[in-house]
Amino acid sequence: MDVLRMITIFCTISFATINSKANLDFRLEDRIRIKEAIKISKIYGDAIWKGFNKSPFTIVLVTDRYEYLINHPSPTDDYKYISFQWYQEGIARYTEYAFLRLLQDFEPSKEVLNLKDFVAYEVYLKEFYTRHLENVKKMKLSKEKRITVYDIGFAEALVIEHVNKDWKDKYLIEKFDLKKLYD
Repeated sequence: MDVLRMITIFCTISFATINSKANLDFRLEDRIRIKEAIKISKIYGDAIWKGFNKSPFTIVLVTDRYEYLINHPSPTDDYKYISFQWYQEGIARYTEYAFLRLLQDFEPSKEVLNLKDFVAYEVYLKEFYTRHLENVKKMKLSKEKRITVYDIGFAEALVIEHVNKDWKDKYLIEKFDLKKLYD
C-alpha cells in the first residue's frame, strides 16, 4: 500500500476518533513525517546524485502490532483489484454522503415530514458519517471481505477532498486508482 493510501486511512481513522480512547499504531506526527520524507526525497533526491529517484523510497515500518510496507513501487494484482474497488464503490458511498450534505438546506415536503420513519437530513448526515467511519475501524477484511471497500473508499474520498478540492475534475480522467486524485 503506498504512503498516501496509508496516510489516508490512518488520518481518516484519527479524525473519526479524536474524542475516543482508540490507540492507533501511527501517531499523527509520524504520519506527517513519513509523507514529508517522501516528498523531500522526490524533490531533492536527484540533487544528491543523478538517478537517485529511480530507486523507490520504500519504508518498512514495524509497530508493536503490525508491519507496514509503505510506498512500494510494484503493487500486486490484489492491490490493483482493491484500488479499483475503492475507486468505484468507495466513491459511490462518498456520493451518498455528498448528497446528504447538499440536503442540509433542503426543505422536505409536508408529506415526507409526516412519514413515521422520517429522519431529518442533518441528523441522518451525522449518523451516516459516524456509522461508516466507525466501520473503517471495526471491519475485518477476513470477515467482511468485499464489503469493506465501501467504507474505506468513502474515508479515502473524504481525505482526498480535504487535500485536493478539485479532485472530482480528475475522477473520470485518472481512472481506477484514487491515489492519482491527491494532486
